[in-house]
Amino acid sequence: MAASAPPCNRSSSRGIEAASSGWRAWYSSTERSFPRWMSERTSWRKRFRRAASLRFSRSMGTLDPMTPASDLTTVHVRGAIAGDAAETEWVVRRFSPLLLAQARYRMGPLRDLYEPDDIVASLWASILPKLSEVPLPGERATPVFVRYLSTALLFEINNLLRKRVAASLRGEDTQRADLLGSLCEQTPGPVSQAVALETRGQVLAAIDALDDADREILILRGIEQLENAEAASRLGLEPNTAAQRYRRALLRLRERLPGSVFEDFETTSGP
Repeated sequence: MAASAPPCNRSSSRGIEAASSGWRAWYSSTERSFPRWMSERTSWRKRFRRAASLRFSRSMGTLDPMTPASDLTTVHVRGAIAGDAAETEWVVRRFSPLLLAQARYRMGPLRDLYEPDDIVASLWASILPKLSEVPLPGERATPVFVRYLSTALLFEINNLLRKRVAASLRGEDTQRADLLGSLCEQTPGPVSQAVALETRGQVLAAIDALDDADREILILRGIEQLENAEAASRLGLEPNTAAQRYRRALLRLRERLPGSVFEDFETTSGP
């Protein structure tokens, strides 16, 4: 006699259906929350990099352990204003690579006379005594400070170019003319050494490793703090293309240099 089929276990069937329904609900909720999870993951990666920079700065000085990472620039600049040598070195080394990259981009014919670190060192000599005049906000001071520095560097380079033109019109040998005057001689030794170190540092090397197009948009948008539309117009690009290049350059630098000054740059600033 043929064996009869086992009776159907309705409770097991209901259990399977309930489990299947539960998995479908979980998958549906996960699918909806995935973009939010990715955003939170990116946010946590950014916080981790900022925390790494903060831990390094605290290990190098007397930074208040309760100071938020977003206030690092303000804290160190105020320390430099107070005459703290370690804080002054931090400020010079933190921002000199940006100024060196900008100087290389803007110097033009001055390259025949000076190295970029000459220009940057002389700039620090004139700026450090006047740091108290920089209007720094309590949070996210880096963009404001970078714009102040880059504007001062542009003024310095344009002034030197005018002096060179004037010397040429007078028939002087501009190859030997000391256009910087005695300013380089007045630059403090530690400042000159810090700038010289940054010419061989990782930050400037990472900027140099970018494609020419990415490096150019980084200087205009990130260092000189131009609006995206203005930077795009100068480069003959569509605004969306310029924004994509800037974001790509910034993300590459952040990946290569966690905790660096590039963490304080906005990827979406400007229209």
